[in-house]
Amino acid sequence: NWYNMHPLFYFAIGLGIFVTLSVLATFIMTYRFRSNQVIVYAQIHFLIIILTGFLLASIASIIYPLDPSNVICTMNHWLQTMGYTLGLLPLLVKVAAINKMTLGARKLRRVQVDRNKLLGAVALVATITAVYLVIWTVVDPATRNEDLTLEEERGNLVAVRVNCSSSSDVWIIAALSWELLLLVCATVLSFQARNVRQEFNESQSLAN
Repeated sequence: NWYNMHPLFYFAIGLGIFVTLSVLATFIMTYRFRSNQVIVYAQIHFLIIILTGFLLASIASIIYPLDPSNVICTMNHWLQTMGYTLGLLPLLVKVAAINKMTLGARKLRRVQVDRNKLLGAVALVATITAVYLVIWTVVDPATRNEDLTLEEERGNLVAVRVNCSSSSDVWIIAALSWELLLLVCATVLSFQARNVRQEFNESQSLAN
Protein backbone atom coordinates (compact mmCIF):
# COMPACT_ATOMS: atom_id res chain seq x y z
CA ASN A 1 0.00 0.00 0.00
CA TRP A 2 1.70 3.19 -1.21
CA TYR A 3 -0.21 5.38 1.21
CA ASN A 4 0.93 3.47 4.28
CA MET A 5 4.55 3.85 3.14
CA HIS A 6 4.31 7.61 2.57
CA PRO A 7 6.35 9.77 5.00
CA LEU A 8 3.25 11.81 5.87
CA PHE A 9 1.59 8.62 7.10
CA TYR A 10 4.34 7.98 9.62
CA PHE A 11 4.43 11.65 10.57
CA ALA A 12 0.69 11.65 11.28
CA ILE A 13 0.90 8.48 13.35
CA GLY A 14 3.94 9.75 15.24
CA LEU A 15 2.31 13.09 15.96
CA GLY A 16 -0.83 11.38 17.22
CA ILE A 17 1.19 9.13 19.52
CA PHE A 18 3.17 12.11 20.82
CA VAL A 19 -0.01 14.04 21.63
CA THR A 20 -1.56 10.99 23.30
CA LEU A 21 1.50 10.47 25.49
CA SER A 22 1.50 14.19 26.34
CA VAL A 23 -2.12 13.99 27.48
CA LEU A 24 -1.36 10.90 29.57
CA ALA A 25 1.59 12.71 31.15
CA THR A 26 -0.69 15.64 31.94
CA PHE A 27 -3.13 13.20 33.52
CA ILE A 28 -0.40 11.90 35.80
CA MET A 29 0.90 15.34 36.73
CA THR A 30 -2.60 16.63 37.40
CA TYR A 31 -3.34 13.75 39.76
CA ARG A 32 0.05 14.00 41.44
CA PHE A 33 -0.32 17.71 42.17
CA ARG A 34 -4.07 17.61 42.77
CA SER A 35 -3.62 19.30 46.15
CA ASN A 36 -1.87 22.33 44.68
CA GLN A 37 -3.79 25.56 44.82
CA VAL A 38 -3.92 25.95 41.05
CA ILE A 39 -5.40 22.47 40.56
CA VAL A 40 -7.86 22.96 43.42
CA TYR A 41 -9.11 26.23 41.95
CA ALA A 42 -9.35 24.69 38.49
CA GLN A 43 -11.53 21.86 39.91
CA ILE A 44 -9.96 18.43 39.51
CA HIS A 45 -13.24 16.89 38.32
CA PHE A 46 -13.46 19.26 35.37
CA LEU A 47 -9.79 18.80 34.53
CA ILE A 48 -10.19 15.02 34.42
CA ILE A 49 -13.18 15.29 32.08
CA ILE A 50 -11.35 17.74 29.81
CA LEU A 51 -8.23 15.57 29.69
CA THR A 52 -10.37 12.52 28.95
CA GLY A 53 -11.83 14.36 25.98
CA PHE A 54 -8.38 15.35 24.73
CA LEU A 55 -7.23 11.75 25.16
CA LEU A 56 -10.10 10.44 23.03
CA ALA A 57 -9.43 13.05 20.36
CA SER A 58 -5.71 12.24 20.30
CA ILE A 59 -6.44 8.52 19.93
CA ALA A 60 -8.75 9.40 17.04
CA SER A 61 -5.83 11.23 15.41
CA ILE A 62 -3.81 8.00 15.58
CA ILE A 63 -6.38 5.76 13.92
CA TYR A 64 -7.52 8.36 11.36
CA PRO A 65 -4.54 7.83 8.98
CA LEU A 66 -4.91 4.04 9.11
CA ASP A 67 -6.37 2.10 6.22
CA PRO A 68 -10.06 2.38 7.08
CA SER A 69 -12.20 -0.60 7.94
CA ASN A 70 -15.79 -0.60 9.15
CA VAL A 71 -14.59 -0.78 12.75
CA ILE A 72 -12.05 2.01 12.31
CA CYS A 73 -14.66 4.22 10.63
CA THR A 74 -17.05 3.83 13.56
CA MET A 75 -14.32 4.22 16.17
CA ASN A 76 -13.04 7.39 14.57
CA HIS A 77 -16.44 9.09 14.65
CA TRP A 78 -17.04 8.03 18.25
CA LEU A 79 -13.62 9.10 19.50
CA GLN A 80 -13.61 12.40 17.65
CA THR A 81 -17.15 13.48 18.56
CA MET A 82 -16.95 12.41 22.20
CA GLY A 83 -13.44 13.84 22.41
CA TYR A 84 -14.61 17.28 21.33
CA THR A 85 -17.63 17.06 23.62
CA LEU A 86 -15.75 16.06 26.76
CA GLY A 87 -12.78 18.27 25.95
CA LEU A 88 -14.65 21.52 25.31
CA LEU A 89 -18.02 21.23 27.03
CA PRO A 90 -16.67 21.43 30.63
CA LEU A 91 -14.72 24.51 29.59
CA LEU A 92 -17.89 26.11 28.25
CA VAL A 93 -19.82 25.31 31.41
CA LYS A 94 -17.09 26.66 33.68
CA VAL A 95 -16.50 29.85 31.72
CA ALA A 96 -20.24 30.49 31.49
CA ALA A 97 -20.46 30.13 35.29
CA ILE A 98 -17.51 32.49 35.75
CA ASN A 99 -19.13 35.04 33.45
CA LYS A 100 -22.31 34.75 35.50
CA MET A 101 -20.36 35.36 38.70
CA THR A 102 -18.57 38.31 37.12
CA LEU A 103 -21.86 39.86 36.06
CA GLY A 104 -23.18 39.40 39.58
CA ALA A 105 -20.07 41.05 41.02
CA ARG A 106 -20.58 44.07 38.79
CA LYS A 107 -24.08 44.43 40.19
CA LEU A 108 -22.82 43.87 43.76
CA ARG A 109 -24.94 40.73 43.91
CA ARG A 110 -23.82 37.41 45.37
CA VAL A 111 -24.01 34.51 42.93
CA GLN A 112 -23.75 30.91 44.10
CA VAL A 113 -22.59 28.22 41.71
CA ASP A 114 -23.43 24.59 42.40
CA ARG A 115 -20.62 22.36 41.17
CA ASN A 116 -22.92 19.35 40.99
CA LYS A 117 -25.26 21.22 38.66
CA LEU A 118 -22.34 22.13 36.41
CA LEU A 119 -21.17 18.52 36.30
CA GLY A 120 -24.76 17.43 35.72
CA ALA A 121 -25.02 19.73 32.71
CA VAL A 122 -21.85 18.22 31.26
CA ALA A 123 -23.11 14.69 31.91
CA LEU A 124 -26.49 15.44 30.31
CA VAL A 125 -25.06 16.84 27.08
CA ALA A 126 -22.43 14.09 26.90
CA THR A 127 -25.18 11.48 27.30
CA ILE A 128 -27.24 13.07 24.53
CA THR A 129 -24.17 13.04 22.29
CA ALA A 130 -23.52 9.37 23.08
CA VAL A 131 -27.16 8.50 22.32
CA TYR A 132 -26.85 10.26 18.96
CA LEU A 133 -23.73 8.24 18.17
CA VAL A 134 -25.47 5.01 19.15
CA ILE A 135 -28.39 5.79 16.85
CA TRP A 136 -25.97 6.69 14.05
CA THR A 137 -24.04 3.45 14.55
CA VAL A 138 -27.19 1.30 14.58
CA VAL A 139 -29.23 3.01 11.85
CA ASP A 140 -26.61 4.11 9.32
CA PRO A 141 -23.06 3.22 10.42
CA ALA A 142 -20.03 4.64 8.66
CA THR A 143 -18.43 1.98 6.48
CA ARG A 144 -15.41 1.63 4.24
CA ASN A 145 -16.04 2.81 0.69
CA GLU A 146 -13.77 2.66 -2.34
CA ASP A 147 -14.01 5.19 -5.17
CA LEU A 148 -12.41 4.01 -8.41
CA THR A 149 -11.18 6.64 -10.86
CA LEU A 150 -9.67 5.96 -14.27
CA GLU A 151 -6.64 8.21 -14.83
CA GLU A 152 -6.04 8.15 -18.57
CA GLU A 153 -3.19 10.66 -18.42
CA ARG A 154 -1.24 8.17 -16.30
CA GLY A 155 -1.59 5.27 -18.68
CA ASN A 156 -5.16 4.23 -17.86
CA LEU A 157 -4.32 3.55 -14.23
CA VAL A 158 -7.19 3.04 -11.83
CA ALA A 159 -6.85 5.20 -8.71
CA VAL A 160 -8.52 3.82 -5.59
CA ARG A 161 -9.59 6.33 -2.96
CA VAL A 162 -10.76 4.84 0.31
CA ASN A 163 -12.96 6.75 2.74
CA CYS A 164 -15.52 6.32 5.50
CA SER A 165 -19.09 7.32 4.83
CA SER A 166 -22.69 6.56 5.71
CA SER A 167 -25.59 6.30 3.31
CA SER A 168 -26.68 9.79 4.36
CA ASP A 169 -24.35 12.75 4.86
CA VAL A 170 -26.68 14.19 7.49
CA TRP A 171 -24.99 12.22 10.27
CA ILE A 172 -21.48 13.50 9.67
CA ILE A 173 -22.72 17.03 8.93
CA ALA A 174 -24.54 17.10 12.27
CA ALA A 175 -21.48 15.78 14.11
CA LEU A 176 -19.12 18.28 12.49
CA SER A 177 -21.59 21.11 13.10
CA TRP A 178 -21.69 20.18 16.78
CA GLU A 179 -17.90 20.18 16.99
CA LEU A 180 -17.73 23.54 15.20
CA LEU A 181 -20.34 24.97 17.57
CA LEU A 182 -18.28 23.86 20.56
CA LEU A 183 -15.16 25.48 19.13
CA VAL A 184 -16.92 28.77 18.36
CA CYS A 185 -18.63 28.95 21.76
CA ALA A 186 -15.40 28.11 23.58
CA THR A 187 -13.57 30.83 21.66
CA VAL A 188 -16.24 33.46 22.32
CA LEU A 189 -16.63 32.67 26.02
CA SER A 190 -12.88 32.52 26.56
CA PHE A 191 -12.54 35.95 24.94
CA GLN A 192 -15.28 37.33 27.16
CA ALA A 193 -13.56 35.96 30.28
CA ARG A 194 -10.07 37.27 29.44
CA ASN A 195 -10.20 39.92 32.19
CA VAL A 196 -12.14 37.91 34.72
CA ARG A 197 -9.35 37.77 37.34
CA GLN A 198 -9.10 41.56 37.51
CA GLU A 199 -12.85 41.92 37.86
CA PHE A 200 -12.96 39.33 40.66
CA ASN A 201 -10.24 41.25 42.48
CA GLU A 202 -12.28 44.43 42.14
CA SER A 203 -15.38 42.67 43.45
CA GLN A 204 -13.41 41.41 46.45
CA SER A 205 -12.24 44.93 47.27
CA LEU A 206 -15.81 46.19 47.02
CA ALA A 207 -17.00 43.42 49.32
CA ASN A 208 -14.38 44.41 51.87
